[in-house]
Amino acid sequence: MKHDRLRPKQKINELLLLVTIYSYTKGCEYGEQPTAEILMGFKSEFAPSLQRIDTLRTWLYRHNGRIIRRINDRRLYRYELNRQGKKRIVLLAERALRNAILEKQLGLPVKRNMRELYFIARELAETVEKRMFLLDLIVRFLRI
Repeated sequence: MKHDRLRPKQKINELLLLVTIYSYTKGCEYGEQPTAEILMGFKSEFAPSLQRIDTLRTWLYRHNGRIIRRINDRRLYRYELNRQGKKRIVLLAERALRNAILEKQLGLPVKRNMRELYFIARELAETVEKRMFLLDLIVRFLRI
């Protein structure tokens, strides 16, 4: 079996993918039925250049058990984030906030919605110190 076939050919924005899966699982908690069409519809948010559906499926397959996990191991597209996936979102959100502060200081436009990203990271942060650090970053971002 060739291992090249399992890897996506183009780069996937991991932060946006994890935030998308997080919001997808939140929507499933509120009564929406999880389907492949809904998950594949979110694909334009985190990987607009990807055209093949199999690329997302192989990414989900490769990261199953590490960052995300499939609920009840069924055919349905019901995913949830592991503890490591939640920590990964907080880490990547912190990095994105720092980069956004630098971009704003240089006068470049910031393309992402940093407030929404901050609220998701604050909800997933485990310690008070991490929440306060995220608050400090978002305040510095908004002050510039």
